[in-house]
Amino acid sequence: INVVLGRLPHYERLGIRIPLFAAGTLTIALGICLAIAARFGPGPSEVVQMGLVHRGVGLVIARWIVDGIPIAVGMLLGGQIGAGTVVFMVVMGPLIRRGLVALRFVPPVRSATAEPAAV
Repeated sequence: INVVLGRLPHYERLGIRIPLFAAGTLTIALGICLAIAARFGPGPSEVVQMGLVHRGVGLVIARWIVDGIPIAVGMLLGGQIGAGTVVFMVVMGPLIRRGLVALRFVPPVRSATAEPAAV
């Protein structure tokens, strides 16, 4: 990663940085949606997200929880949170929901009448 980052230009102007941020955010959301819908084995945060959805939490709220907890912990440990971090956290849930709808992926939700699975 450091080799690639060392070769990428650094832009100071917001007129360039904002579209790059938007493109990066959309790319990440697309990747998450494709991994979930294709059942290729989502990453740890997507597993927690889909586990919450399976238990009846809305997808957007589940994503806010999954993204919000590390942000809150980072802040408690003294990290700085920028506008991009907050925007990313807020928009990622709706983007993933729309992406999964576009891919016609319906996450399984445990019904209230279903018996708990044996462990």
